[in-house]
Amino acid sequence: MLLFLVLACQPKLNEDVVVSGEVYAGRVDGSDLLGGASLRTHDLFNEQVDQTRADAQGRFEILAPPIDLFFFTVEAEGFVPTSLSANVGTSDTAAPKGAVWARSLADHEAALAPFAGCPGFDAAGGVIEGEVRVYLGETVQEGDELPLITTATVFAEDPNGRIAAPCLLDDDGLYDPDTLVTGQTGRFAMFGLAPGIAALRIAYTIDGAEVPEQYTNVMVPENGVAPLYPAWATLP
Repeated sequence: MLLFLVLACQPKLNEDVVVSGEVYAGRVDGSDLLGGASLRTHDLFNEQVDQTRADAQGRFEILAPPIDLFFFTVEAEGFVPTSLSANVGTSDTAAPKGAVWARSLADHEAALAPFAGCPGFDAAGGVIEGEVRVYLGETVQEGDELPLITTATVFAEDPNGRIAAPCLLDDDGLYDPDTLVTGQTGRFAMFGLAPGIAALRIAYTIDGAEVPEQYTNVMVPENGVAPLYPAWATLP
């Protein structure tokens, strides 16, 4: 999930804020800008806040609700509809470089390939996938990676009330029906989800002790993907 931590002067407490930035053709460093991409923002109630189109250089400005979690959806030809979770403060802000992006069809196929054979892998609908990492708050320095959680279980309830169990990878990075926790990759995927706001549950253990379940909301775009890099879980 993205965090745009902005607490600048002249807060606009009950008004939408303007988020400006650039949209990229991928989440990795060095990805090209995605000119002409369509962007929408939705609030926690799945109400659309704003929509816009990036210019030829991938630049955009769009309204977003302050304080609360909200969702970007990015669409473009040759790309899978991609939903990203974000927070902003109370003032207009710029999205960090690389924070807003879409996944190409080729990258989507490659990202999901290790999960081949999982029940529902070929089902129509949306996908939630990602990797579970520990949220360490302000102790993390820029550029540092958060530790993977290798003992997590992940479930999602889609807007239709369907409970989706995760597909998980073994330590070789391939789907294994006998794998019950995230393992050395930290990765999971869920397929065939209805579009809208899904409730994601993450539970894990530390030294055999169970950490209380943690919940967050995720926006699933129609026939698209909500990539969670990372899916955060806090320490007990």
